[in-house]
Amino acid sequence: GDLTFSWIGDLLDGLTAATTVFGVCTSLGLGVLQINTGLNRLFQLNDSTTTQVAIVWIITVIATASVASGIYVGIRRLSEIAFLLSVFIAVTVFFLGDTWFFLNLMVQSVGYYLQWLPSLSFHAGAFEQLGTAPDDDNAEATQSFMNDWTIFYFAWWISWAPFVGMFLARISRGRTVREFVVGCIVTPVAFEVFWFCVFGGQALEMQRVTEAAGITTCASNNTSSSPSSPANDVTLLSCQATTEIFFDVLDTWQIGEFLSVVSLICLLLYFVTSSDSASLIVDSLTSNGDAISPIPQRIFWAFTEGATATALLVAGGQEALTALQASSICAGLPFGILMLLLVPSTLSAMQDMADERDALAHYCKKLVEQKKDDGGLARALSELAPHPPHHLQRQHWMHHALTPLVNFDGLRTPLRAMKAFFLSVVCPWWQSSSIASHVFHNDKGSWRWRAVWGSWLALTLYAWPTVLIVSAFALRGIWPIAWVLYVCFACTLTSIRNQLRSSKDIEGWILLDFAWCLLAYPLVVHQMHTEVHCGGCDGGGEHHVV
Repeated sequence: GDLTFSWIGDLLDGLTAATTVFGVCTSLGLGVLQINTGLNRLFQLNDSTTTQVAIVWIITVIATASVASGIYVGIRRLSEIAFLLSVFIAVTVFFLGDTWFFLNLMVQSVGYYLQWLPSLSFHAGAFEQLGTAPDDDNAEATQSFMNDWTIFYFAWWISWAPFVGMFLARISRGRTVREFVVGCIVTPVAFEVFWFCVFGGQALEMQRVTEAAGITTCASNNTSSSPSSPANDVTLLSCQATTEIFFDVLDTWQIGEFLSVVSLICLLLYFVTSSDSASLIVDSLTSNGDAISPIPQRIFWAFTEGATATALLVAGGQEALTALQASSICAGLPFGILMLLLVPSTLSAMQDMADERDALAHYCKKLVEQKKDDGGLARALSELAPHPPHHLQRQHWMHHALTPLVNFDGLRTPLRAMKAFFLSVVCPWWQSSSIASHVFHNDKGSWRWRAVWGSWLALTLYAWPTVLIVSAFALRGIWPIAWVLYVCFACTLTSIRNQLRSSKDIEGWILLDFAWCLLAYPLVVHQMHTEVHCGGCDGGGEHHVV
C-alpha cells in the first residue's frame, strides 16, 4: 500500500541495499582468494593483495558492462555461459570418476536428506550447550560446528534473501506459481544434488584412498591412483587449504589443468553475474523500484561494490572480510523477522488471487449458459454487463498497524489521532478495555466490564517495568516474572484482537496477532480503536492485510 512510499519503505529499501552490497562485496572478496589460488597453481601468479585487487577490478569492469547492457543482454548471456560451463565441468568429472559410485551416492544422499531433514531442522544443540550429549563423544566440537556452519549459513542466506528474491521476481514476471517453483526451487536443488554428489564423492574417495594407503599425516601427501579412477595421484585433502581442495580434486586426472582453466573462467563469470545482478537490484531499490533505471546509476553501484571489496582487501585482507561477513549476518537478522511476516501475507495474497480466478470462471460459465439459452453472445453480454464478476471480499483492517508511524488519517483530525496514539502507548488499557467490553460482552458502555479488563491489562503492563527495575537494584532473581507478566498482557491483547477480527469477519491468524501484540502493542491498540470507533470515518484509504 501507501506505506511502501513512506519513510518505513525508504528505511527497508536502504537496509536492503546496504545488506546486498555488504553480502556481494564479502562474497566477491572471498571468491577472489579462490581465483588467485587457481592462477597461482596454473600460471605461478603471485598470491598477493595486488593480484587480488586486479582480479576484483577485472570482475568489476565486466560486471559494469553487463549491468549497463541490461538484464536480457549482458546479465542473461553471461549467466547462460557460466551455467553451461559448470554443467560441462560436472558432467566431465561424473564420467571421469567412478560413475557407478556417484549414482549410488546420489540415491543414498537424497534418502539420507529426506530421512534426517525433519530431525536436523529442529536440532538446536541443547545438550551440547551443557557440555555433554548422550549421543556425542565430542559435544564441544559439535556445538562449534553448529555455530560455524549451521547458524552461520542460515544467517548468510537470509542476508542474501532480499537481493535473490527480488531478482527472481524480476526475471519471473509473467510466470505461473508452478513454473516459478519448478524453475527456481526444484531444478536448482536437483542440480545442486548432482554437483555436490559428484565433487563431494570424488573428494571423499580421494581422502579414503589416501588414508587406506597409510598416508594419514601431512608430511607425505601423494600416493598411487584409485583403482576405480584413471588418476595420476591423490592428495590427503584434510591437509590442504580450503582454496586448494577444489583444484586438488581436478588434478586427479590428466586433463586436470584444462578443467582448472575452465573452472577459473566459470568462477569469474559467476562472480560477475552476482555483482551485476546485485547492482541492478540495488539500483532498482534506490530509484523507487524503477525497472528501467539510468545507466550512470547502474555503473555507480557496480563500481561501488568493486571499490568496497578493494578497500577491504587492502585494509585488512582476510580479517576485514570476516568482519564484514559478520556485519552482513547481523544485517540479515531483521530480514529473518520480515520473512516470517511475509509468510501469512503471501498466503493471503495468493488466496485473494484464487478467489478472483474462481469468480471469473463462474462469470464465464454463466456467460456461456446465457448464450446457449438466449441464442446470442450480444444478448448474453448485455444481460451480464451490469453485473461484472465479483467474489465475496474478505474483510481487512481499515488501517495497517504501521499507519500511525506515517500519517494520522481516520480520526477526523491529526490532533485527535496523535492523542489516541499517545494513549495507546502510555495507557493501552484505557482503549483496550472499551474494545474488550464491546466485542466480548456486546456492551460498549458497561463500566463494570471495562473496569475488569482495564485493571487486568494495567496490572500486567505496569508490573512489567516495575519488576524489572526492582530486579536490577534489589531482588535480582525475579526478572523472569516481569517477562511472564508482559506475555500475559500480550496474550490478553491477542484475545481481544482475535475476538474483534471474528466479530467483523476480518481475516488473519492468531499467531500473527500474538506477534503484533508482543512486539508492537501500541500499534495494535491504535488499529483496534480506529476499527471500532471510526468505522464510518473518511480517510480509511486502502484496506491492508496485517
